[in-house]
Amino acid sequence: MDKSREDKLQRVLDYHLRLDDEGERRETDALLEKDAEVRQLSESVRKMLRPLASWAAETPPDYLMERTLRLIEHHDQTRRLEESTRESAGGGQAGDLGKGRGRWILGNLRDFVAVAATIMLVVMVSRPGLDKARQLSNKLNCASQMRQVGVGLSEYALDNDGSLPYVAHQPGAKWWNVGSQDDVNSSNTRNVFLLVKNGYVPAKVFLCPGEGGHTKIKIILTPEELGMMRDFASPEQINYSFRLLFDKNLLPLDALNNTVMMTDKNPLFEDLERKRQEESLTLTEQLLQANSPNHQNRGQNVLFNDGHVEFMTDRYLQMSRDDIFTIESATRYQGNELPASQQDVFVAP
Repeated sequence: MDKSREDKLQRVLDYHLRLDDEGERRETDALLEKDAEVRQLSESVRKMLRPLASWAAETPPDYLMERTLRLIEHHDQTRRLEESTRESAGGGQAGDLGKGRGRWILGNLRDFVAVAATIMLVVMVSRPGLDKARQLSNKLNCASQMRQVGVGLSEYALDNDGSLPYVAHQPGAKWWNVGSQDDVNSSNTRNVFLLVKNGYVPAKVFLCPGEGGHTKIKIILTPEELGMMRDFASPEQINYSFRLLFDKNLLPLDALNNTVMMTDKNPLFEDLERKRQEESLTLTEQLLQANSPNHQNRGQNVLFNDGHVEFMTDRYLQMSRDDIFTIESATRYQGNELPASQQDVFVAP
């Protein structure tokens, strides 16, 4: 095959698999109008790929996607370590991976189409599972962010005689006024905002990637802005819930026995602004059964005080069967209720 025909085949293949950029597509469109050979090659590729367009594939199992994501992460870490080792040993700079798009040098049209069919086959198999893969990726990234907060809590405790971050809370004051910058603390999130204010964790880790509306929000705070703030700027900048802390359950971090510190957003307070305006919330059967909205109500990531994260498909702790999203015996909330004891775990906005 001469070089000219080989280049045309490469261009046609890129065109049908959408591997080209906008400028290259315009050039190929022009060639299709004026070059009969390019039109012939394009039609041949189109005919051979057409059966794949109507092929129905089964969704890959969840464990396969999770295993693949973990292998990709492991491979990336290994590659970075190898590159770092080579650089440290004076072996020259590591290669710039992904720089430019390699050219496939194949012998004939059949080889080109075979490769194209293989790629299309992979795409078609993956398509039904893309949503599940995205959800799984969000769940894993969410857990990773929670672990970062867990590390921040541990570092804060080491620097503060084992104490958790805590802002004094007056009896009877609200705990759901997220974003309030008033002198009186009326927000449970002021406690964890100390981690951001003092540089233990970045503000962006408090936005769960599983809730798509929040992932587009960019939080960039200057030191001057942080110095003036007492809490997150608004509820839109945080979509996790945290153990409600108050004086009688404010214990050192290492004294808490396998207890919940943080979860995906409590479903009771999904529409927090409306509930604050109405100044009350009455529990319904639907609210009592709902999981966090962060992961399409399929469950919630939960950070425990020892730093590990679990994905719970219901709201109840395994041993005590305590509902982490409600206060024991409370059926109506006005934003100032408190758990009855240390054993009654309640996560609030």
